[in-house]
Amino acid sequence: MTELESNIIKHYTESDCTNEFLKEKFNISQYELYKILKGNNIKHKIRKTPRDIELQVLDLYTNQNLNTTEISKKIHISKAVAILILKRNGIKMFGTKKRPDIEIKVVELYKQNTISSTAEKLSILPETVAQILKRNNIDIRKKRNIEKEKEIIEYYSNNIVSLKEVGIKFDLSLQTISNILQRNNMKIRKNVQIRLRLSDDDYKNYLDKLPDFEKYKRKITSLSKKKQVSFLQNYHLKGKAGIDGAYQIDHKYSILEGFKNNIPIEIISHVENLEMIPWRDNLSKQEQCSITLEELINKIKKHENKTS
Repeated sequence: MTELESNIIKHYTESDCTNEFLKEKFNISQYELYKILKGNNIKHKIRKTPRDIELQVLDLYTNQNLNTTEISKKIHISKAVAILILKRNGIKMFGTKKRPDIEIKVVELYKQNTISSTAEKLSILPETVAQILKRNNIDIRKKRNIEKEKEIIEYYSNNIVSLKEVGIKFDLSLQTISNILQRNNMKIRKNVQIRLRLSDDDYKNYLDKLPDFEKYKRKITSLSKKKQVSFLQNYHLKGKAGIDGAYQIDHKYSILEGFKNNIPIEIISHVENLEMIPWRDNLSKQEQCSITLEELINKIKKHENKTS
């Protein structure tokens, strides 16, 4: 008899340990355990599950919302024993036990994690995570390349580059790069920072040193670009300065006058304050206004009433 066999037999005959415990402790299969016991004429004993184990199973299933597979792994009993205990104690079982609190956590964690890492963080099986995601109509992503994501994050952190440049380097779409950065809580840099090739600290200093008017102008320009202006007259002629026949977006009540009079940026960037004019007129107009503030306010009110 080997030392391993001797230890297994000693545990089996002198304690109430389960087969699952022995398999786990000695790293053997059910068949190997069976051969050792039979080869040494050890009769199989029908063991009544200790009451403390039964209470553990009941608590894990009813109070901690673990399923029978998870219970079997946690306390080293077979899934069949866990099911017998639940049935013997009159616990109603479900094919897949729904757990609202766990399901919410799974859905939230999966936004920034893989199925495996989500399962590990919640101490549940990956199969359970997949079932919950399917039940909540969450599209299961293709397996993410964590190492590649780390490489992308490191590259973006250490270089002043645009999303497009990162996409070209790693042969990925702009949206994929954006998703990876956002998923890892990375702040996406502004276009002006990329254009000036300023580090994050230098860009912050750059913004701090900008005159107040420049900050005001930048905010209005940014908001104006987001407006739906394709309906403006001559919009189809939009082009760069210097091109014959090109038109540009102009602010009827000028940005400079808005700054001087402390007008909210939402008013100056409103679509009712935008128009298309020839690029030469736009350059020569400078701070002049083609509309009064009162006229602009009235136009905005009429616009809001139409769209409300």
